Amino acid sequence: MNQSTDIACWATVANAKASPKIKGLLDPLLGEFLGGHDGAVQEGVRTVKAITAQLEEIRQRDARMVGSSIALLETAANFVDTASETGPLRRKQKYIYLLRRLSGQEPHIRPQTLFSALLSSRAEEDLMALNPFLSQETLKLLLSLVPIVLLRSNRMAMINRCLAAAAKLSGLLRETLRLTPEERSARRAVVFPTLSQACDALAGQLATQRHYMQSVPSVAPAAKKAWHFDPRFLVFEFAWSILLREKQVGNLLLKKTKACNPS
Repeated sequence: MNQSTDIACWATVANAKASPKIKGLLDPLLGEFLGGHDGAVQEGVRTVKAITAQLEEIRQRDARMVGSSIALLETAANFVDTASETGPLRRKQKYIYLLRRLSGQEPHIRPQTLFSALLSSRAEEDLMALNPFLSQETLKLLLSLVPIVLLRSNRMAMINRCLAAAAKLSGLLRETLRLTPEERSARRAVVFPTLSQACDALAGQLATQRHYMQSVPSVAPAAKKAWHFDPRFLVFEFAWSILLREKQVGNLLLKKTKACNPS
């Protein structure tokens, strides 16, 4: 496939997709707004304000959760229970291990180590090699909580991008409101596409998805469904503060399939 054919194919696919829009800021209403009818976009302005407030609230909750959870993860990963140990030999081994760690001869498990453990197919064995006194219960809890922390942390980065898009749109609307009806009409050819693109940019950010998540039936009685995903995608997104596009995920899964089945 040559470049011109590839571009034409992509344009056909992109144009066929339904693009998300913000209620109250559809193109016809923007047209009325630029024609001098301020009330045409008042609902849209209120919607943007409400979206901004909700995003800031979610970001604050995520920040509190991530901050407290990272400290909890680090403490739990390095915990060695000596108080309830009844066997003298086992207790001695634990104290020796703690002393060796204190002197730098044994590693202190950092949050980054826990994050990178999600890349390994032997995560439990890797962590046990660093702290051989981790209980199975703690180990499973760690590997369950780490993805949640990464998801919430990565969502904060996504929210920041949404807030930036919302702030840009709000600024453009305020600037346009300060124009007289005559000025809006005269500058319509420039202002209309600028506002429309800002609306689409915010709507697109809000509608962004994680394309490697798969819904599966939940085994927990309290939940109707669960999510299955490859944690390596999540670690990559967390490391770069991005969300992988659908095409990127598809290409990676295709390469993975070919690597596993070379014939």
